[in-house]
Amino acid sequence: GAGDVTVVAADVVAVNGLGKRYGRVQALDDVCLEVRRGEIFGLLGQ
Repeated sequence: GAGDVTVVAADVVAVNGLGKRYGRVQALDDVCLEVRRGEIFGLLGQ
């Protein structure tokens, strides 16, 4: 899947339009998230 990843001077990570497909199965579609300075973020999957 394609998506844009941006690292901003204020230590913010932003992901916009993220997608992931496994064959014909769409696992993620147009996911957006932001991680701000001082935050701990975890994403688990299989």
